[in-house]
Amino acid sequence: MHANMYLPIINKTIERYQSKAKGLGISKRGVPENEQHHLEGETVDLAKKIELLEVSKRRLLGECLDSCSIEELQQIENELEQSLSNIRIQKNHLCKGHIERLKEQERVLGEENAKLRESTAFSVWVAATATIDQTSISTICRNFGGRDRVVHRTTRKTNSPLSVRDLIGDDEYSFKSNSSTSCLQDLQLL
Repeated sequence: MHANMYLPIINKTIERYQSKAKGLGISKRGVPENEQHHLEGETVDLAKKIELLEVSKRRLLGECLDSCSIEELQQIENELEQSLSNIRIQKNHLCKGHIERLKEQERVLGEENAKLRESTAFSVWVAATATIDQTSISTICRNFGGRDRVVHRTTRKTNSPLSVRDLIGDDEYSFKSNSSTSCLQDLQLL
């Protein structure tokens, strides 16, 4: 009952607002009527543009070409060639970047591999030499036939004393014969 008492006052307030809004040109949504007409016109323009874009898309996809003139077909062909050229340029750019990244990765992995080989070879050498006694050194020198110098096959440079690479073997190197005593001295230097 108490709420019914305020109902006529609320209705009068709403009526006053609607009459003022109508006088100012405001629609029920709170948007001025002239702006609403402008938005409706803009919506129609956008709908037309969307339709033209859809027709253009269908033509670029090879659909609905029956109604096209020779000039229109030539224009479509030129647009497709330009698009294809742009795609190829972008593809080549991406491929070159990928190749550069792979080359850098290959270089880094090669360096890491070389370090690992070196550390592994050194570890093998240390482990092998830790248990070598004088008799074993003589045996090694005998097995090498007194060959304590290593000659690189292509450069013909000699490495001495025996290095880790020489002891674990490398196809790039061959042994040059020297005395068994020299081999023993070189191994003791290590």
